[in-house]
Amino acid sequence: MSQAAEVSSSARPVVLIHVRFSLILDSAGGAWKGQRLSSDMTQHIARILDPDRIKTRRDIFFGYSIPLLVKAMEQHSDMDIRILVHASNLLPEEIKNEIAQLQSIDTCFHVRFYAVDDYYDMRGEIDAVLSQHYGHLKESIVVPAMRLDDDDLLSHNYFHILKKYANPNFAGYTIHSPRGYEALYNNGEFVAYAMMDAPKTGIGLAHIAIWCPVKKGFTSEFILPPGPHRNTDMKAPVILDGSRNVIFRTKHSFNDARATRAGYSFTQLDELESRFFRDKIDPNDQDLHENFPTLKRIPISDS
Repeated sequence: MSQAAEVSSSARPVVLIHVRFSLILDSAGGAWKGQRLSSDMTQHIARILDPDRIKTRRDIFFGYSIPLLVKAMEQHSDMDIRILVHASNLLPEEIKNEIAQLQSIDTCFHVRFYAVDDYYDMRGEIDAVLSQHYGHLKESIVVPAMRLDDDDLLSHNYFHILKKYANPNFAGYTIHSPRGYEALYNNGEFVAYAMMDAPKTGIGLAHIAIWCPVKKGFTSEFILPPGPHRNTDMKAPVILDGSRNVIFRTKHSFNDARATRAGYSFTQLDELESRFFRDKIDPNDQDLHENFPTLKRIPISDS
C-alpha cells in the first residue's frame, strides 16, 4: 500500500515550527554548531548570554514573531500549528518565565529548557508531542515541519502557501517560500527594509513528513528539512513557491550562524546597512505591512 493511502483524509495537517531560543548544548549530536564562534564553552556561553544579545532577540521574538504565529493559528484553523520552543536553562529568570508563559497563551506552544550537558533528542521531543495529541488516531498524519530562528519572522500568510503542499502527495518534498523582506534592527526598532529573494535559506523551509500514530514515529526519512539548508536539494526534492512575500530576516549586531556571510555579527551597523540595504524600500510599503502587521508604520511628516 502506498504511503499516501495510509494517511488520514480527515485529520488536519500538523505544522511543527521548531524554535531554538538561545539554546546552549555541549553534546556532539545536539550542539547548535552554527552559534559556536569559540570551541571554549565558557566563551560560547558568555557570548550567547550577552545581555544586549538576549534583549535584542527577546524583543524581536515576543514583540514581532509570536504575535504573527498566534495570528496564523487563528486564521488557519484548517491546519494544526504547533510551536516547539527549546531554550537554555541558563537564561535569565525573567526571560525563562516569559518563554514558559507561552504555554498559557495556547496549548499549541510546547516549551522545554535544557542544561548544557543534557542529551538533545529532537526526534524524541517531536514524537512525544505528536504522541500526546495524535496518538489516539488510527491513520497517519501529514506533518510539515520547519525551523524558525528566534530573531526571524514568518508571515501569517505563509501558511496559505504551505497548505497547498500539506498533503501526502508531497510527502518527502521540501517546500520553500524564498521571497520576502530583510530589515535592519537597531535600538529596539527596524530602521531599514529591503526585498529578499533567497532560495533555500532557512526561513520558510518546510519538509513534508508523515507521522504514524500506530508506530508512534515518522515513516518518512526526514522530519525537518535536511541540512545544511543550502544543500537541501541534494537530499530531498525542493519546490520553490514565491507567490507571496512571506519571510522576514533580521540583521543586527548579534546575528548568529553567519547570517551576514561575513562573520557572526557586525558591531558597526552602518557597515551592515551599506552592504545589505543599498536598495531600501518604503517602510510603509503596503505589501510589507499586510504580510507583517506587527511592524510599526512610520508616521509621514507634514513637511
